[in-house]
Amino acid sequence: MDADEFITLNYKTLLWMAENLCQREKGLITPESLVHESYLRLPEKLMNETRSHWYARTCRVFRRVIIDRVRAKNAKKRGGDVTTTSMGQEIDSLTTDFQRAGLDRQDTILSLLESLDQTKWEAFALAHYGRLSVAQTALVMNIAEYRVQAELRSVRAWLRDQLEPPSA
Repeated sequence: MDADEFITLNYKTLLWMAENLCQREKGLITPESLVHESYLRLPEKLMNETRSHWYARTCRVFRRVIIDRVRAKNAKKRGGDVTTTSMGQEIDSLTTDFQRAGLDRQDTILSLLESLDQTKWEAFALAHYGRLSVAQTALVMNIAEYRVQAELRSVRAWLRDQLEPPSA
């Protein structure tokens, strides 16, 4: 499946995911713009990629687009100072702490998670950035709901460790 085919077949779902994300990022970008800009950033063709990989890749691109927009908005040369940026409503108390972390810190943590465990990162990206329920995430990833719940619990514990200040 190539990017054109994926976007054509899944436009309404991607638009729904983008609407949820854009509601949290009030005024930063419109859902249509997010989907369209993400389309331009998706690789043209990836062999042997499943639907879940395309959704995960799209969530990753959504995140990059939002991060790039926030950085551009807050760039010192444009008169802004980099401040803590909310990345959405809380999924639970941990994501609230995660949102309070600076944008660069969030990006560093998520990049590390992605390099350590692709499945955990994909589950987190679909739940947090895609705003999918556990059932929807399981369907997209083609795994059981209990496994998604276990992956998200593991991610929450790992993120909690990453977000705690180092003890002296």
